[in-house]
Amino acid sequence: MYNQLTNFWVVLLIGGLFQVSAFAETGTAVEEGIFDLMEVAKPLDLTLTTDLEILRNDRFFDGSTQGSLEFVDKYGNRQLWPIKVKLRGNFRRMHCADIPPLKIKFKKSDLQEAGLAPFNDFKLVTQCVANEQQARDYIKREYLAYKMYNEVSEKSFRVQLLRITFVDTRTNMTFHQLAFVIADTAQMRARLGAKKIKEIYNIPQERFDQEELRKLAVFQYAIGNSDWSLQTSRNLKMIEIDGKVFAIPYDFDFSGLVNASYASGNSSWEMGNVRERIYMGFRESKSNLEEAIYLMKTLEPALVSTIKKEKGVGLLNKWYVQKYLKSFYEDLPNFQFGKRRPVQVVSYPR
Repeated sequence: MYNQLTNFWVVLLIGGLFQVSAFAETGTAVEEGIFDLMEVAKPLDLTLTTDLEILRNDRFFDGSTQGSLEFVDKYGNRQLWPIKVKLRGNFRRMHCADIPPLKIKFKKSDLQEAGLAPFNDFKLVTQCVANEQQARDYIKREYLAYKMYNEVSEKSFRVQLLRITFVDTRTNMTFHQLAFVIADTAQMRARLGAKKIKEIYNIPQERFDQEELRKLAVFQYAIGNSDWSLQTSRNLKMIEIDGKVFAIPYDFDFSGLVNASYASGNSSWEMGNVRERIYMGFRESKSNLEEAIYLMKTLEPALVSTIKKEKGVGLLNKWYVQKYLKSFYEDLPNFQFGKRRPVQVVSYPR
């Protein structure tokens, strides 16, 4: 494997020539990171080389494997980086049929030497079920959920769709998957001018930014996601900006929008079908939510546009996601806190 790393320092020098600055909402310059080099308008072709045998066969493995990551960046330059690869996640780590979700880590010193920001920690969401078509569909629809939330709030995770070639260093065997990568949380905090929060459980409602909190909760309702919790910070990353707490959602695979075969509804709310909707924000009157509901109404054209313009997702998945979203808008008059709402969405043909 390391024969292919001989050009590494040349790649670092080339990468450094393309350092640029982006401006966060605070007006603070944020250095370009490795994720920015991956961010393109279509699925990115990427090769990940590592010891796949231990990652596939020992789901309790808590160490990391050495590896390399290779792709052509948005400037057309070949990037080749040494990385470490770890298993991550809970449910998908134990239940995915092939490659479980992974964490990819670069050396901060390597990134900085290339003139890039030291954002070095990325989550890789991989195909989870044995049925190839289903696995690819779930990846595409969960990816769309992230892209839709980018439209709802800038306080959200950036993602990039990938076509990965996995290379096993033990056997030299290769295979291909669809996946997506989630940007480093530290880069998201830097972009937003945010700080980490240590106390993440049972945060009082008054500490949250109320507008953002309601947008989050209404969006989760819209996509039929009940796999999250403000009390336990389940599938939420908590950050602080100017003394206010913001909850950033991730892991949408148990939502009705994705409709994964392995997903189940929230048993605490006696949900029998993952496609049902239930509002799980803090208990408050519907009138308090009118602004967030109105925002979702005004965003409908932008959300539909986001779905339609994404490359590599396919017409059938776009059709299903649009149809599920449309059912949210059609059922809004019946919206109630804590009351399950059934969703009838016809499964698309194969």
